[in-house]
Amino acid sequence: MTRPCFHLHALSQAVALCILASPLSAQAQETDPLTLTYQGRSVDSAPYSYAFPYRIERASIEHGKLYFSRHVEGEGKLLFVTDWDTSQPIALNSETATKVTDLDLNEVNFWGRAYNHQLGGLVVEADDDKAERINLWAFVDGEDAPRQMTDVDYVYEFDQSPDHSKVYYTARYGASDANKGCLEEMTLQLDGPPVIRQLICDDEPAMPARINWWTNLRADNQQVIFPALKDGDRNKQELYAYDLSDGTVSLLFEGHGTGWLSVRHDWGDETQALFTADRDLYRYDFESKEAILVHSFERSVSGFEAAGTGVTPPIIITTETPFETKMEVLRVEGDEATVLSETLFAEDTWLADNHDGTVFIGRFSPEVYADFEFLNVTPDGQFTARNAIEGLDELNAQLAQCNVERVKIDYEDTNPATPGPVSLDVFLYLPKEPRPIDDQKFIITAYYGGENEFSSYHHIYCALGITTVSPAVRGDWRFGTEFANANDREGADAPIRDTYAVARYLIERFDIPSPRQIGTVGYSHGGWAAVRAVSYPGPERMDLGFAIAGGGFYDVLAAVDPTKNYETNIHGWFDKEFGTLEQPELLRFLSPSEHVEGIDAAIFLYHGARDSRISINQSLAFAAQLVEQGTPHELMELSDYGHSIRGTEIWAQIRQQILNFLAEVP
Repeated sequence: MTRPCFHLHALSQAVALCILASPLSAQAQETDPLTLTYQGRSVDSAPYSYAFPYRIERASIEHGKLYFSRHVEGEGKLLFVTDWDTSQPIALNSETATKVTDLDLNEVNFWGRAYNHQLGGLVVEADDDKAERINLWAFVDGEDAPRQMTDVDYVYEFDQSPDHSKVYYTARYGASDANKGCLEEMTLQLDGPPVIRQLICDDEPAMPARINWWTNLRADNQQVIFPALKDGDRNKQELYAYDLSDGTVSLLFEGHGTGWLSVRHDWGDETQALFTADRDLYRYDFESKEAILVHSFERSVSGFEAAGTGVTPPIIITTETPFETKMEVLRVEGDEATVLSETLFAEDTWLADNHDGTVFIGRFSPEVYADFEFLNVTPDGQFTARNAIEGLDELNAQLAQCNVERVKIDYEDTNPATPGPVSLDVFLYLPKEPRPIDDQKFIITAYYGGENEFSSYHHIYCALGITTVSPAVRGDWRFGTEFANANDREGADAPIRDTYAVARYLIERFDIPSPRQIGTVGYSHGGWAAVRAVSYPGPERMDLGFAIAGGGFYDVLAAVDPTKNYETNIHGWFDKEFGTLEQPELLRFLSPSEHVEGIDAAIFLYHGARDSRISINQSLAFAAQLVEQGTPHELMELSDYGHSIRGTEIWAQIRQQILNFLAEVP
């Protein structure tokens, strides 16, 4: 199938743009697997993946390298690198770039990555079969295949020494986060395989916390700062320093109850470092062994980049809500941080890279696919912005199929577990050509919603006349620790009551005849939430019509139990969000599988057969219960996929199956 237009993705956003010779909505082509149909309407989903076939994977201003991936027909998504003159905007072109290996990136998990000038390529967290056995790989410019550099069961995070000769990483040995974790050092060899040594593991008396957490490391020539969890509890995040000269480990900061801890790169030296804890910025002084609070922000920290030269340059920090991003330039001196400038953006703003006062940023919103800029930051904190990537301004209009509204929904939660006023930020994706109100479906994202970025999912559904709604429910990290932890354990149902509040708003706003026109959708934790919303036994329950759940879990007690047959590899996450085995009654209460008899809604399940984060056993067992109960449902098993599902063709198949399902829902 030949498609004449292009497509682009930003680092952690799904982005696609195109100037099309024909409209998106057209007569369905039965032979075209990427054309989606629903109740007499059709939409070509290909432009949302192939319209501008580039995704920025890594940028290095310092070394003048820009890595991007591109869909190549017949070969998949390939990685390319191009020399980058940052004095002027770049027009991405794979024909003038160097291909980095022949690997189809859709066939692997391709996660954290950093440029390494010793290797002349990227160090990448990846696997080789989508089963989440994550290791460090070398993707070297011009080589035919990537090289696996570590052999562990899971790599969480890594950092490089200042001269790029060593890589430090936290690793796991075993199938889940209940197993041994280690801090390790890899010394790169130009003429041979790397040399690896274990520095410290959490089964040693000298390491009093569990090494199994996804947040930054920071390495200099004297020490490695790394995260760990006291008692394996995700609410007890801590920072430790490993002394490279004598092998001792020291506790730097107990972040218990302060939210996400993250040590920051590109600032400080062997005498001082910066780290953030939720809304707070700290400077750690290695001489006095003190963590000094230097600034508190109004919102949770989402991004950090140095914005100048020297050991302690000015820094740019972003904080955000679903509706806007605040960017501040600060100077840290001693025990204080001075705000030099601040700017509000309506878009989500991603800080991608920095060097010598030049910062590369991406900006995204539900209406704007992507906009990339260079910020030139002066020592006094002022900055000028200029375009970084050509060819984006005119491409968005053809894909935008929704009228997007931002609304706040306030209500009073009367449940004793989480009582009080709740305010929700909500995106409404309204079809430009809506169906009659009594013939419409309304789909609410039950968890992981409120994303301030362009989504092909929402715009494809708008083109088909389906309204989608994306709220940031309790559990969202952007409003601080209290809001982020409001759905833990006894409060796990808080997002369900938030979803009901959104449904009530929709009924009143659009005069919807029946709540059964409303359904829920979600993936992973969101898959649980989507099904929980139609099986919830509480007095606030609403009579919703359907649920769409991917990669979800439905028997929470089985998922939490480490003696079960690898139901999950993130037991610590379940302990935090839902409870431990010492709380069996709570876990049963939170399990949709315990309330199947109360489900009066159609359910669509899909799950990767190779999923090691949430085993497909969860969906298989739940579907068997639905069969026994006589509940209308479908289960779509994805034989060659894990928890991360990638690829235009497979998503077209999933979406068409969902659309077929929706068409049958009364």
